[in-house]
Amino acid sequence: MLTFYATLLACWASWELEDRHAIYISVIEFKETDFRLKVFTDDLQDAIRNFNSGFQSVTDDSFVSRNQLIIQEYFQKTIEISINDEPVNFLYHSSTIEGDSYWINFRFNNPGGWKSFEMTDKHFMELFPTQTNILKMMGKKQRFCKFTHQSSSCRFDF
Repeated sequence: MLTFYATLLACWASWELEDRHAIYISVIEFKETDFRLKVFTDDLQDAIRNFNSGFQSVTDDSFVSRNQLIIQEYFQKTIEISINDEPVNFLYHSSTIEGDSYWINFRFNNPGGWKSFEMTDKHFMELFPTQTNILKMMGKKQRFCKFTHQSSSCRFDF
């Protein structure tokens, strides 16, 4: 009986350790007229499957190209961008695969003369409580922001 409890305790400890080491992270690189997200392939597939049952399940690298309209709709729902306090509409442009991740590229019309930039980012947070999304603003002066469940918005004034 003691062996059973020792085994149960060891299993519980390994489950706890495994949970603490799960990493859910994505990166957003933002430029003047476009931005791109680097997301893990399996996380993207899980989010799209959860978001829309009409997605096309594939086992090759064509997941994004076959589901680009659903992916665009998903990110438009979970990411809000404002420049100079005006909402920005962005559209899917392209994607590339890099190892077990996708870079998904979006484009938007740049209103010019930026005085402020605001972003709310909640992508993947509906599935992964520890999801963290990192924003890197490219330009003369790089700026960074971290999005989590507790803090899903940031603002930069120029």
